[in-house]
Amino acid sequence: MDFKVKIPGLSEAKALLDSALAKVDPLLNDYKNATKKLEGFGFRTGKMTVSMGLLPVVNTSLIGEVASVDVARLTSLKEENKDDKVLNTLAEALIIAKQIHGRIESKLESMTLHVTLGIPPSVSVDFT
Repeated sequence: MDFKVKIPGLSEAKALLDSALAKVDPLLNDYKNATKKLEGFGFRTGKMTVSMGLLPVVNTSLIGEVASVDVARLTSLKEENKDDKVLNTLAEALIIAKQIHGRIESKLESMTLHVTLGIPPSVSVDFT
């Protein structure tokens, strides 16, 4: 049996990187626009890490207070920006996290959204 691993040549690797960057770049623009809108809810960018591997990945965070998450306003924001997938994902994460926070009657006051802009993108929420 032949167990050789195919390593892409330089031109194939460059094409793969260019393709990945083409997919991540719109996410970065959408994230920038979403952060501007979420600043109105008291959220600010925490930190950002750019990782280069086979595909580029940007890890960032948004930090704010649980009390500043207004579900009605976020729902309206989502409806007004139906085509903005990044904003809708962040808003939905905030809404769900706020609902869970209330349901369990948590005393934690701050929240951090951990956002991965890559393929695939993802969002998680921490309470502190």
